[in-house]
Amino acid sequence: MKKQVFTLDIDEDDSPFDDLALLLFHTAAPNYSFVDDLNRLYGLSLARTEDMELDGTPWPVYLYHDTMRQLHYYLIERPLSSGNTAPYWAARHKMLLLQGDDATPTADRIYSDFNDLPTPPDPADIHAVERHSILEAFHSSFTPVSLLDPTAPLPPSASRKAKKEHDEMERLFTSILDHFDLSRADMEI
Repeated sequence: MKKQVFTLDIDEDDSPFDDLALLLFHTAAPNYSFVDDLNRLYGLSLARTEDMELDGTPWPVYLYHDTMRQLHYYLIERPLSSGNTAPYWAARHKMLLLQGDDATPTADRIYSDFNDLPTPPDPADIHAVERHSILEAFHSSFTPVSLLDPTAPLPPSASRKAKKEHDEMERLFTSILDHFDLSRADMEI
């Protein structure tokens, strides 16, 4: 039997944001309702798990792992008591982190659904009608969604305040990613 050797090409300088997409939902809708809508829209099973502790404050977390597509979904709500850092992510707004090979195209599809209402489906397709109805409700309640790229550089002309807020958001993202990396072995998704 011939011996096979596999070489792993691991670059230790990889960004923690590789294979990661971030969506920010600017909505204060109750978690249970928002999660139910996402689950029905995208065939997910986001489920409540233990709160994530950041700077002594519990942050509500919902998790789902799509084993077929090898995608991890993390929905995090910013609590009221989280302070004033990274003001672009306001209290009660939700961040959906997708991690895996298809994270970016999946996030792009969700972003598109929330920004461009799809055409009404055939009334005979009950599932499509329900999906369109949910998206239509988000559109009518003006639920903005931002597709974030924390690795995008700020323009050189950015103000000192913008640079500070960008750095705060990046630190917050890194803390969240560190939390999940440290606890991934213990998580039951």
